[in-house]
Amino acid sequence: MTTTPPVTGSSASHPDAVGVGAQLSDRYRLLRRIGRGSSATVFEALDKTLERRVAVKVLHPKLASDPSFLERFRNESRAVAALSHPNVMAVHDWGEDGVPYLVTELLAGGSLRAILDGGASFTPSQTIALGLEACRGLNYAHAEGLVHRDITPANLLYDDKGRLRIADFGLAKAIAASGWTSQGTDLVGTARYASPEQASGQRLSKRSDVYSLGLILVEALSGSAPFSADTLLGTLTARVETDVPMPDAPERLQTILRAMTRREPEARPSAEQAGVALLKAAEGLPRPKPIALAGLPEEEVVEHAPAHAASPTEVSAPGEADLDATQIPETEQTQIAGTPVVEEVDEDQVSRWPWLLVTVALIAAAGWFGFQQFSDQTVATAAVPDVVGLSSEEALAELGDTWELDEKFERTSAVEVGQVIMTDPAAGSQAEEGAVVSYWVSLGRPLVRVPVNDLLGRSEAQVTATIEALELSVGEVTRVNSEDVGEGNVIEVDIPASELQEGESVNLVVSGGPQDRVIPDVGVTTDATEFVATLEAAGVGVEQSRAFDDAVPANQFISVDPPPGTAVERGSIVTVIISDGPVPVPIPATANLTLGDALDLLMAEGFLAGQLLGSGEAACSVSGTDPPAGAEIQPGNSVDIILSDCA
Repeated sequence: MTTTPPVTGSSASHPDAVGVGAQLSDRYRLLRRIGRGSSATVFEALDKTLERRVAVKVLHPKLASDPSFLERFRNESRAVAALSHPNVMAVHDWGEDGVPYLVTELLAGGSLRAILDGGASFTPSQTIALGLEACRGLNYAHAEGLVHRDITPANLLYDDKGRLRIADFGLAKAIAASGWTSQGTDLVGTARYASPEQASGQRLSKRSDVYSLGLILVEALSGSAPFSADTLLGTLTARVETDVPMPDAPERLQTILRAMTRREPEARPSAEQAGVALLKAAEGLPRPKPIALAGLPEEEVVEHAPAHAASPTEVSAPGEADLDATQIPETEQTQIAGTPVVEEVDEDQVSRWPWLLVTVALIAAAGWFGFQQFSDQTVATAAVPDVVGLSSEEALAELGDTWELDEKFERTSAVEVGQVIMTDPAAGSQAEEGAVVSYWVSLGRPLVRVPVNDLLGRSEAQVTATIEALELSVGEVTRVNSEDVGEGNVIEVDIPASELQEGESVNLVVSGGPQDRVIPDVGVTTDATEFVATLEAAGVGVEQSRAFDDAVPANQFISVDPPPGTAVERGSIVTVIISDGPVPVPIPATANLTLGDALDLLMAEGFLAGQLLGSGEAACSVSGTDPPAGAEIQPGNSVDIILSDCA
């Protein structure tokens, strides 16, 4: 399979031109758009060379400008195009014509996503049939060394006969390695089916695909996907410490779903084990009823072009015979998470299909043996040596001059910079002398785009989880006071560039909250009103009360709690008691006293002499005071004396 180089000035060279009516590589005419996502648009197209309808997935134009993505896209496309299985979507061709594209078989039954969005709910029998077909496809791809990484209902498609295909093997890995970031909701939709190890940034294995399939089967039964949140971060973190709730279903089906969705990857079954367990769970259940397929969506159609229009169709879901005819090898007893959940498959369950598999295997083996014998007689071959992990120079010396060598580059965390990642054909394979043997050299760990703006203002725990999910680590954490950012939230993300290599660290500046306020000292001359205003301006609340105090002058402080010099948080409450001056005392009786005696008595109680009132003279006796005797006033106030008439 060859790759068409970018064509300058072709109809597909501009992003806006890659639409209905365009032609890619002068071969594929785009008839109508049947799907659109954040990274690609899917068209129904006409293969003019073979005169057949196909599906063409045109990737986002920005990916075409990323050399590392294009290299990985070619490698993954080459590997996926070699897959051949009834439950794996066939890739017919791939290439680049201004934008990278994949050509696959056209499946008129639509996606499982469209079926679920249409309100369909699956019975236990239908769910088992769905799971069996998906397990068959996964088991085959896993045996070929491929991990899907993005098993979602949108990637499970049906043909017009109702047979399930798994789409986009290899594409998720290539896009993820490019650092592509979705700007829409597709990323959240994908994260809805991510395994716990994906959410926490751990390395993925084949059992990550099994977890995602388990979530899909739970959704098919219950009508809603577990752990769905409104944000990407919430969706990713919900499942890390929580087991998947089981829908209402037969216990045997719940047991296998519970095993498929365990949080620890090593506790989950393989795709093969899950398929055998699902087959066992089908015993005693009724034959699945037909499923209403969604069909291809009616979107944009090229003018005058005959477009395929698939309407929703009722097809028979795999019945009892189909359930028995699984392509998953028979297993006497499958251990799932340490507990035997699948016993030996009954003979009457499999009696109709093992002989067929054996016959097909013998025919295939005989054919391959004959082909090898013929090849050995006509073309000289040699085994490709294992050069993985060697430097580029060492690999060249090891490979020698038997083949035409093609050096390629890509980023990976599997080997160090400058070391060989893999070869095509793989080590140990027989390759014709003079044929092209490609080997890939590591440029270092993959680059990761850090979404800085999405991290600012979030809690340190949330930011740490996101950074680790990107396969980065948190480095130095600096805490500073902030009046605007809440305590524990991130103020700054310190990175040298917008893209980092996997494993690099990201430094954070985290808010320690507002700086503490120190209660100022109060002296005897401090005005209470000014003191209270100072505290309130600093963001400290004040609760005031007043009291009489013989020792503290009016409007000065009797007490401050907490005391002056104490550091308190912004928003704290300080309680102050302000003096209203001395305690009031009664005016003594002065009637009939001489003026001198009356003055002495008033002064002894702390009062000051006021005016002399009345018609009498100083030699006359005192008739009273103003305020009158017995009235309570504070010492220090003036009291007027009333003199009587001496006559």
